[in-house]
Amino acid sequence: MQAITKFGLRLNAALALLVLALMVVSLVVGPAGLPVRTALEAIFIGEGPAAIIVREIRLPRTMLAVLIGATLGLSGAALQGLFRNPLVDPINIGVTAGAGFGGTLAILVVGGGYPVLAAAFACGIGS
Repeated sequence: MQAITKFGLRLNAALALLVLALMVVSLVVGPAGLPVRTALEAIFIGEGPAAIIVREIRLPRTMLAVLIGATLGLSGAALQGLFRNPLVDPINIGVTAGAGFGGTLAILVVGGGYPVLAAAFACGIGS
């Protein structure tokens, strides 16, 4: 097991700060442009139309984007650790083709009028 160096620690801290800064940018940018202070006040104080925009639309979108990105990174690291190959990705081992087949099968089953079976395939039970 490798020891974490000072450089690695600084790099991780810088990347975490970058993610937080981009999260704030995601809360601010949109058709109804909000200043940073207004967006942050809308999260914590929560009054007025700015609070509705930030809490109901932008915050869930931002949190979902961060969680999906973290999940994709974790799954890539897990695949690389499992196969002990730093260049492995889902396309190389057929995960993408299997997911496409499951999606196609789910669409065909929904077209055939079996929505429960389609939900089972979409959730990965049938693959």
